[in-house]
Amino acid sequence: MKHTHRAVLAAASSVFFAAGGIPGGLAQAQTKPVAPASAVAAVEPDHRLDWWKEARFGMFIHFGLYSTLEGKWKDKTSHAEWIRTTAQIPREEYEKLLPAFNPVKFDA
Repeated sequence: MKHTHRAVLAAASSVFFAAGGIPGGLAQAQTKPVAPASAVAAVEPDHRLDWWKEARFGMFIHFGLYSTLEGKWKDKTSHAEWIRTTAQIPREEYEKLLPAFNPVKFDA
């Protein structure tokens, strides 16, 4: 079976909403899965998320090489994690940033 980005995201969102979604009723939107029904039906709610739903808060922090640019490229400051695509940064130029990214020092 070919997994498209859309099918994977649909399956993931189905699991998210099946597990209760955003606590406190903040997310009222319901999604219809794009993935085959067999793939979605086989997914069980993840009880490891129970603590998060009970605490009623959460935060997802992600970062990568793009973080070193802080959304800025040349004269524009409106970029985010897709900065290489939105600013059309050539791979060779983007790879020059690698020495500046040191996730070993990250401490949330």
